[in-house]
Amino acid sequence: MANVITKISILHDSGHSAAWVAEKMHRVTTEASAEARDLGAFFDGMAGGVRLAHLRVAVETGGTSVRASATCTMVHATLGAADTITIGGRVLTWQVAAGNENEITIGADATADAAALAAAINANSELKGFLVATSAAAVVTITYWAPGREGNLVTLATSDAVAMVLSAARLGGGTGTQHATPVAYELGVTG
Repeated sequence: MANVITKISILHDSGHSAAWVAEKMHRVTTEASAEARDLGAFFDGMAGGVRLAHLRVAVETGGTSVRASATCTMVHATLGAADTITIGGRVLTWQVAAGNENEITIGADATADAAALAAAINANSELKGFLVATSAAAVVTITYWAPGREGNLVTLATSDAVAMVLSAARLGGGTGTQHATPVAYELGVTG
């Protein structure tokens, strides 16, 4: 397998913060072309030497890389309003009727509950783009966005271990050979 870049972090930039870049890359908006133009101008400035940026690049090298994942099996009979599932520190709360992105509507059965949980994960502004959730019958599979060991760090917890049976306390099975130290690059002016 060829080397695959799995993560690029902007550590410092003279004109925009890493948070600004992350927001541009993850924002879901009807102005997608404007976001793309902003990012294009940002990277053009780095390549053209008018902007100083320090990048950290994590590279998966050789072998087979696997995405980390875990499952949550729903047991509808014991699921109740105010039960919670916490994914990577983000708390999602079950309700009779969801009122915001951090709430999930209890369904008619375990299959509906699983579909609702998967949809809530995929739509949540803190989780989408990093995790992908799918459901089949009463089981939700939660998968990290990229292959490698980093996804194994995502924690999982529930307030009701009978209603939501987790396969583990964190995502697991993510594999890949990464450089021991991410490679750092400087682009743009140096002084």
